[in-house]
Amino acid sequence: MNTWFQFKQFKINQDRCAMKVGTDGVLLGTWLPVGRANRIVDMGTGTGLISLILAQRSSARITAVESDMEAAMQAAENFASSPWPERLECMVGDVHEFSLLPENQFDLAVCNPPYFPGDLLPPDDARSKARHMNQEEDWIMWLTSAFRLTAVAGKAAFVIPSDGIESRLERVADAGFYTEQVVSVSGNEIKKPKRVLLLLSKQPIHCIEKSLAIETHERGIYTDAFKKLVKDFYLNL
Repeated sequence: MNTWFQFKQFKINQDRCAMKVGTDGVLLGTWLPVGRANRIVDMGTGTGLISLILAQRSSARITAVESDMEAAMQAAENFASSPWPERLECMVGDVHEFSLLPENQFDLAVCNPPYFPGDLLPPDDARSKARHMNQEEDWIMWLTSAFRLTAVAGKAAFVIPSDGIESRLERVADAGFYTEQVVSVSGNEIKKPKRVLLLLSKQPIHCIEKSLAIETHERGIYTDAFKKLVKDFYLNL
């Protein structure tokens, strides 16, 4: 599901940088418990949506890392147009290489990893390698980078497909994280979950499992739970 997204507290210049965004990023940014995080890293920020949401929801300093130059430039423009440019920075480069630098330590790592709906491989192998999360080693790489980037008491959050979630949760433990929250997200109240929101911790913690439906059984009618999450960000809610 895609929608045109604007912040209630500011409006991105639509002539220069109209931001068409997916529900996955919105869900992750609005659901994520920010807590007392002072430093946040957005792994693979794209055009900066999640970073902007977290900037509005917290007082943290946020570092967004993006390997695609065009997307990174768009994110930098969006950050400069926001009310929080002094707390937002965009860095161009591979986030996995970025994670190898010991000085890069954050309270929270957040990531909407690249994948294709239905876990379908695209025809272009090079593009697949860069953007597809179907292979297990890709997931391990994201987890490993998040672990390196977070401090001893740090946390990490992801939005991932629900298919194969059992295997992916096993890899969470292998990477050194503990699973703190698992939220299964469905398109409506009668459909099976398609996405999972994950909150991971470096410290032992009891896992909480929840579910969230975006729409009721009627198309276009949002559930109260979804509206509560996104009400401060969607202009039409």
